[in-house]
Amino acid sequence: MSARRHLVAAPLLACAAWLFSLGPRSAARADPPTQLAPAPAAVEVAIAETAPRGPRTVFRWVSPDGGARRVAELEHPTDASVKGAVAPTTGALYAVVDADDARDRSFASALYRLDEGAPPAVLARGVAHAASPVVTDDGAVLVERGAKGVESLDAAGKLAQRVDDLEVAEIDPATGASRPLLTWAGYSLHVAGALGRDALVYRIGPQGAALVSVDRRTRALRVLADVGPLARDFSVDHAAGAVVFSVRRRDGTARLVRLDLATGATTELAVTRRDPVPFTLAGGGVTWTDDAATVVSAGAGPSFSLPRGAFLRVKAGGGGWLAALVVPPGALPEPVLVPAGAGAPVPLPAAAGARVEILGLRAGGAK
Repeated sequence: MSARRHLVAAPLLACAAWLFSLGPRSAARADPPTQLAPAPAAVEVAIAETAPRGPRTVFRWVSPDGGARRVAELEHPTDASVKGAVAPTTGALYAVVDADDARDRSFASALYRLDEGAPPAVLARGVAHAASPVVTDDGAVLVERGAKGVESLDAAGKLAQRVDDLEVAEIDPATGASRPLLTWAGYSLHVAGALGRDALVYRIGPQGAALVSVDRRTRALRVLADVGPLARDFSVDHAAGAVVFSVRRRDGTARLVRLDLATGATTELAVTRRDPVPFTLAGGGVTWTDDAATVVSAGAGPSFSLPRGAFLRVKAGGGGWLAALVVPPGALPEPVLVPAGAGAPVPLPAAAGARVEILGLRAGGAK
């Protein structure tokens, strides 16, 4: 085996061995039947499965005992970005997927509602590429939309960063009616989360980069903090009224920061050489992946080792579990359920060779 092949194969084999060590995986990463009756389970996870460069995505509810129930199938351009969310109260599924095979896909995505036994319903178009929808406690869906600005040259004659016409829109999932919450002429708007009646938005433009709060009833805006242009992986602590995120620094390290939304006070939780991908836990703790590929927690939470170079991306939590992807270097992510306290991750069934995205989870089994 050549040195180059060895470098690629090593992390793949390490990840496979790690997942195999978690227990039997006869259903995991195997093609599930088209339709299975839902098996009794304490928790179900909604996943999207896309074949690499494939023209369609299949959405399913899966459970750790191997149960799988098909929800919908969506056709789209090849290499489409697929992001999604689960409504916290109803379990409804929503997805943002590239809908137009344009050369510039900046705003070529659409928001879909996915209902079992029905074709996907388009709720909004002109959605930002790779934007993750956020579902509020009262069932509204928040997405980023926009229109491309005019490209121009800077003083040195080089192509300047484009300023686009952007908005954060609140979508009624029943009718598709859209209401703008925030408009911005800038580089990016990102819905960082929702807390009660407030939408948390990370905005970047020529004026700077800040995390802001928008009252969804009045559209009143409050600047929470200037966080710099390289913040990412926002996770809202609903009980404490805080948000945790990472910020890249000029020296190549990343700061893990907790921001109190009421006072604007920040607390540094850790400094890492790579993005820690944090997630807030129901009990007030925070979990992330450190430089040694170990999942660690501030406060009560999971702690275990991953294959070298891998990290854990947690999508959602509930019922004492976290729905997450183990992301190894150079390999497809593996969906797992992680106990919110102590215990080893449990593999989830998914189609072999598919690119998997987690939309969310619900406790108590199928509804």
